[in-house]
Amino acid sequence: MSKIKFNHVQDLSDARFAASAMAEWIGFSIVGPHAMNADAIQEIISWCSGPKLILEVGDASIDKINSFLDVLPVNGIECSADRITELNNALPDVAEWIVLGDGPSSHPTHSTQWHPQNHITEINLSAANVARILGNKPYGFSLNCEKETEIGKKDLSLWHDFFEALDLY
Repeated sequence: MSKIKFNHVQDLSDARFAASAMAEWIGFSIVGPHAMNADAIQEIISWCSGPKLILEVGDASIDKINSFLDVLPVNGIECSADRITELNNALPDVAEWIVLGDGPSSHPTHSTQWHPQNHITEINLSAANVARILGNKPYGFSLNCEKETEIGKKDLSLWHDFFEALDLY
């Protein structure tokens, strides 16, 4: 079974959809255009259970990352391959790592490391395309979340179709 990570979770709709799709992880950015503060993340995760909480740290400082680790029940960190050694040394208690791009193949002090090879933001859900994706047997899917079009309104039809094609619904 492939694992699923929802990236850049922005609201409760994203988190609840991820939980209903049995996603392994939900990711919250702490820097950049999708950045969320710790209070907003806490509010969302207090209404959602199931997926593990991943901080998407980008180029955030160690101090900033630690400020989130101090107040949230973080299960892991997503970072670029060029930061894994620095962060691994500075944050030895982090249980799971999601490494973007090429980098060291293993970090034995941590239980999980995932290198997303099939980063899907758009997908043609034709039967042939789904068969091609499943035939490649990807380890995981990384799905980007979008902001609501209006408060409480979001078009989730593409995700519904995708998960239906994977027989998760």
